[in-house]
Amino acid sequence: MSGSGIGAEARRRARPVETPVVEAPSLAEAKKQATASDGPSNDANGKGGVPERWSFSLEYFDGRDRRWSGEFETKALTFRERVTIGLTKSRLAGGVLPNQLDAYTSHLLEMLAHLAVALVKVPEWAKDLEGLRDPGVVTAIYKEVVDHEARFHGTRTGDSGEKSDASGSGDAGESLALTDG
Repeated sequence: MSGSGIGAEARRRARPVETPVVEAPSLAEAKKQATASDGPSNDANGKGGVPERWSFSLEYFDGRDRRWSGEFETKALTFRERVTIGLTKSRLAGGVLPNQLDAYTSHLLEMLAHLAVALVKVPEWAKDLEGLRDPGVVTAIYKEVVDHEARFHGTRTGDSGEKSDASGSGDAGESLALTDG
C-alpha cells in the first residue's frame, strides 16, 4: 500500500508536529503585572503621579522680538474630547476635505483645535488663538500641552511632570516651516 496515508510508512513520512513555544513573562514583567493598579478606577491618574490638569508659564519671544507670556492650564484628554478635536478641526477647515488641505494648514488647524479643547485656563491675549499672526506662539503653547499629555500617559521617558517654563526665540515653531508658496 505504497502512497497510502495510513500505516507505518505514512507515519515515517509524517513531519513531527511542532509545539508552539510560549515564553513566560520575565520576573520583572510578572511582578509589574501582579502589582498593577486597577485601570478603570485609576484612569484619571497619570503615570508616576503626573496630574490630569497641569499649569505652565509661557515665556515666548517671537521673531519680531515681541514677548508672549502668561499662565496656562491644560488637561489630559478623554476619548470624547479627542473626538471633539476632530470635529473642531473640521469646523475650522470650513468644509474643505482633509485630503485637500496642505500639510501646513492641516497641522495649524490640528493645533488650534487641540488647544481649543485641552486648554482650561489662558491669559486674555490667548482667548482668540485663531486671531494671532505668529504661528510660533501657537506652536509653543501646543508643545507644552502635548508634552504634558505624553508625560501623563507615560509615553515620554525621564519626564517627572514638574512645572516648567516654555521659552525660546522661535525654537518651538520649528515644526512649522514658514514659507510662501
